[in-house]
Amino acid sequence: MFSSRLLPMLSNVHRRCRHRLPPMSHFHASQTTAKTNTDNNLNIAVPKNGVKFSFSRSSGKGGQNVNKVSTRATLRFHVDSASWLPLEVRERLRQQNSNRIGKDGDFSLSSEAHRTQPRNIDDCMQRLQKMVTQACIEPKERVKWTGLGKETKKRRKESKRRRSDVKKSRGKNKKFDF
Repeated sequence: MFSSRLLPMLSNVHRRCRHRLPPMSHFHASQTTAKTNTDNNLNIAVPKNGVKFSFSRSSGKGGQNVNKVSTRATLRFHVDSASWLPLEVRERLRQQNSNRIGKDGDFSLSSEAHRTQPRNIDDCMQRLQKMVTQACIEPKERVKWTGLGKETKKRRKESKRRRSDVKKSRGKNKKFDF
């Protein structure tokens, strides 16, 4: 699982920082599986052949790498013709990310966080997957509070009247009132 070079570093106590490292069982590959969406039955994976990529030069630092290599990845797909998305998910995606959709209906997302094209492509795919997963969640129906009903208002006024009568009866003794 790990190379023999890494095993001394992963012993119980690291030489430099004296922190205890978790046991080797925590590094098992089966525990690093992706989380599934348990709230909904919709678990949509974004296919790479369902989107198109274009590349351009990134901005920022990087020396000659920035000037020579086109590393910025821009992901595009037409929302209405994306057959891999159910209709209600398409509508929620369109509503939640309206600033990313152009007049022609193309969804665009770009990444220039990394210095290589493949890492920027993966970053775009992961970000799109998060957006699609968010769009899969159906919004809750919110019930608007309309106020108190007529019966509730009537009962409230009646209890206030009874309480008022009780307090009035606690008045001063009329015999000794001069």
